[in-house]
Amino acid sequence: MIFLENNKELVTEIERLRVELQQKCTYAALTAQEVLLVSEMLDELINQYLRLMLKKKKQKNLNGVTLKKQR
Repeated sequence: MIFLENNKELVTEIERLRVELQQKCTYAALTAQEVLLVSEMLDELINQYLRLMLKKKKQKNLNGVTLKKQR
């Protein structure tokens, strides 16, 4: 399982996998197992990215509520 801490790492890894998949498709046919593996890795990374964005949005909203209460 791949776990990355920030947006930049996630986006970089997603792009790396996309390029790798594109290159392999260009030069040779991928086996079904390879396609499935890359697909699962991309799904996992995209889900991590979305969870991270949601967490940051919730934190930002909580910080906004805290600031409003302090005023």
